[in-house]
Amino acid sequence: MLEDLLKGLEKSRLVLITDSVECNGRHLLLNWVESALKRCEKLVLLCFERPPDFFLNWIQPQLRPKLVCIDGNKDRDESGEMTFSLAAVLETVAQDQDVPSCVVVDSLTLPILMRPTPVTCRQLHRLTTSEHVTQVVALVHRDVTDQHACGLLEHQASTVLDLLPSIAGGAHACHIRHCRHTGKVFRTKESFAFDESFHIERISPVKATTELQKTPEPASKESDPTADLDLSFKLQLSDSEREARSQVVLPYLKDGSTETSTSKILYEADEADDFDEEDPDDDLNI
Repeated sequence: MLEDLLKGLEKSRLVLITDSVECNGRHLLLNWVESALKRCEKLVLLCFERPPDFFLNWIQPQLRPKLVCIDGNKDRDESGEMTFSLAAVLETVAQDQDVPSCVVVDSLTLPILMRPTPVTCRQLHRLTTSEHVTQVVALVHRDVTDQHACGLLEHQASTVLDLLPSIAGGAHACHIRHCRHTGKVFRTKESFAFDESFHIERISPVKATTELQKTPEPASKESDPTADLDLSFKLQLSDSEREARSQVVLPYLKDGSTETSTSKILYEADEADDFDEEDPDDDLNI
């Protein structure tokens, strides 16, 4: 799934990458920028956390003409607060309406900290629904951003990549939640690695590990707690005593093999018995 998303085989309007200090997503974002430049005619890179040179020095020279970098840290007011917003990216995209663009934001954490979260979500919605934008890819630091804000962004995104700490062998892992336009949702966990130049490689699904079922230990024989004591009686039964005890039928237990007795009541009429053959209700006038 991750490889198909990078190559554009799986369409997604908004891709959200969440990372933390233990698992940095900047190198994955670099690979996404390079992959988007290979399949798109124009890419707008909005830099809030890193300067544009950080990306330009890593990208291949033949791909740089397609890249338009915007430094979001330059536009600040007298108090030092950031004045540039995501909505200004639409103006850059609209300048060349004939060429669809892919928009990449190196970090949404700073815009969320500087402005209310609904404002950032509304600006992202305008970007993703614009006819001039093919895809929006954004990175957010979940260990710095409020959980409520992360939940709103993940609800808005069609694809969410949660980066996990490194697993065995130095490989990285991520949880992927991808929603297709048909409404079908895919959830998977995949691993990947980086080479010396931080290019992604060895993308493969992570198999779910199942706990090995422990074989039950054989029941140990009952130990005699009085074995070490010199007593005149014993608490344990021998095998013959256990067998004899099992054959004893207790009085309150019913045995299906026993025959049930039947009884009858015999009554002989006495001469002194007075039988009134008349109906006592004949004199009633009903």
